[in-house]
Amino acid sequence: MTVFNTGLNEFTRKYLVKHPGVDESPLVLSFNSEYKRALSELIEQFVFFDKVSIKVYGENIGLVVLINELGLKQVLDLIEEGVIEFLLWTPTLTALS
Repeated sequence: MTVFNTGLNEFTRKYLVKHPGVDESPLVLSFNSEYKRALSELIEQFVFFDKVSIKVYGENIGLVVLINELGLKQVLDLIEEGVIEFLLWTPTLTALS
């Protein structure tokens, strides 16, 4: 069974991408707890599901976080075994006439 993870991408977009003109000082206080929450959610999904599909839009910063936490070899093994996949999220509205 596949589960979709959106938490890792939301975390990286909120905390690791700079937003010009926005005061980011309040984010410092909640960084550690949100980081631990995002990682624990993902690890829990690895335990309970066969495949975790990680939602990504823009740069894949979540992959960098995974490599830093698990190591390159472990992440590559998980991708090759089909445990992790990345879903490029690009919603587009189209119309046919």
